[in-house]
Amino acid sequence: LNAIATVIRMLTGLISIKVVATIIGPSGIALLGQLNNFSSVVLSLANGGITAGMTKYIAENADDQSSFSTYLSTGFKITLTLTIIASLVLIFGAGYFSKSLLLTDEYKSVFIIFGLTLIFFSLNTLITSIINGFREYKKFVIVNITGSIVGLLFSVILAIKYGLYGALISSVT
Repeated sequence: LNAIATVIRMLTGLISIKVVATIIGPSGIALLGQLNNFSSVVLSLANGGITAGMTKYIAENADDQSSFSTYLSTGFKITLTLTIIASLVLIFGAGYFSKSLLLTDEYKSVFIIFGLTLIFFSLNTLITSIINGFREYKKFVIVNITGSIVGLLFSVILAIKYGLYGALISSVT
């Protein structure tokens, strides 16, 4: 099942990048790559690097309600705290990040939107690690496949409608 989800994720990623590349061109792809790399770092910081640990400890303590509750509560607190900090940094530093990464302050709103939607990324990552910890592999695969297909549609529609700006928005949402 995981192999199927991985193949679908790869295919949707390939289709998405091909469509977006024809719309925004090589220089747009370079900017999109910069933003994607930056987003990966921010997402890792916002999650506190706890996803693998959450999966492991949920799997080990699913039957022990007290331990399970402690891990779940702590995971949400860490994720929420770090996400709020990262979101505020993104929102208030939007102009700086836009100039530094995308070489213009024209895309300041992309970083503001990223800051406002970061909580959804973080909670999604935490929830999928919990689902994985419960060994609900079918649900985990369905969530991943659905996310890949929705992401493909979202990125293609935004890139077609708004060009580079749409591609950047789809990258952070």
